[in-house]
Amino acid sequence: MNLLALYFILILLFIAAIPTRGWERERGLTLKTSTKNASFVLSYPSFNSEILDRQLEKYLRYIATFGPPDILIVGSSRAIQGVDPIALQQALVAIGYPRLKIFNFGINGGTARVVELQLRQLLTPEQLPRMIIWADGLRAFNSGRLDRTYRAIIASPGYQRLIAGIRPQLNYSTTTNEIITPLERIQPRPIQPLPQKLPLPSNHPGIDQINFLPGVPTTSVNYKMLKSEKRIKCNTDWLRKPITAIRLWREIACISQAQLPPAIMAKMSDREFSGFIVVDTRYNPTTYYQKFRRVAGEYDGDYTPFRLQGEQTNALHSVATFARNKKIPLVIVNLPLTKDYLDGTRSERERIFQEFMQQNARVYGFIFRDFSRKWLTEYNYFADPSHLNRFGAEAVAQQLVQDKTIPWPI
Repeated sequence: MNLLALYFILILLFIAAIPTRGWERERGLTLKTSTKNASFVLSYPSFNSEILDRQLEKYLRYIATFGPPDILIVGSSRAIQGVDPIALQQALVAIGYPRLKIFNFGINGGTARVVELQLRQLLTPEQLPRMIIWADGLRAFNSGRLDRTYRAIIASPGYQRLIAGIRPQLNYSTTTNEIITPLERIQPRPIQPLPQKLPLPSNHPGIDQINFLPGVPTTSVNYKMLKSEKRIKCNTDWLRKPITAIRLWREIACISQAQLPPAIMAKMSDREFSGFIVVDTRYNPTTYYQKFRRVAGEYDGDYTPFRLQGEQTNALHSVATFARNKKIPLVIVNLPLTKDYLDGTRSERERIFQEFMQQNARVYGFIFRDFSRKWLTEYNYFADPSHLNRFGAEAVAQQLVQDKTIPWPI
């Protein structure tokens, strides 16, 4: 072997030994690991809620990358797809605020008791935000309805471990099952986060019925956009095994057999990483009720039976007192509904609910904003009669920013 060939081999070996260091430093991250095949792992029993398990892992990843958020959005499915954290961040920047860290920790079927559990039991004091936006509606506070989600959570193996004093912790593991230190934040400036392991959707799932049940899947992929892009062969091995950060960023371009433009891919990654579920479906009353039956308010399990005094109200008071003691501003938003959803029964109970919340806001010191009738016939903002789509989620963010009385973090 001649000297030139030997030099060439040595150079190749040197390059191979440092393949990802530059990529990590570009984004302000250091991976404290001596191996290449490392990935996030949440080794914790399930809470009997796939969405809670997934959102919890996302939140711990977010904290490991950025630290605790400035603003935490909580609530049910109406919140997780109804308040866009990136749109809220950008709207605040546009009026002079710094680039605040915002995470959406909504959970399908979440009630006041579920939010209380999240804030008071699941999260440590170090994981709490500087401000809370609780986005939801009457059914999350109705003590007369059956709280399936909360009951499932407290019966879960994850909750049993939680009350035993063992909290969920995100570790950084390798293919050899070695547990090492999580990602460390080097600079306080905003950085491009690691993308999520996205499921490959097969068909566009139908929007859930009016009686929304926990666990009904929604879509986080812009199907119209995907259809317009060039179809390519996609390697999805990364979904089933740990990979390096650099490989993950290369493979994330393949979503549902489509190659997305880099700018769109980055936007989707930001929103996914911030806990938000992107829903593109636009509500059309004519076609919607051809697929799903219309349920009157008097037969809607979310509104009947109706009782505001009880376990959900106790949870509301608990969260409000907790936030006040921690000096965390709490803003509760009654999210928009459609005109055809608000029949006589629902309208009357919404009126009672609004008075109830305004009274509690005065007593417990939180801010209450009623958006329920904000866009009654703006159907392009809705995915179904009571759930917003991504356009509505952005509109809610813009509406919140226009409120000069909300004490945004500085």
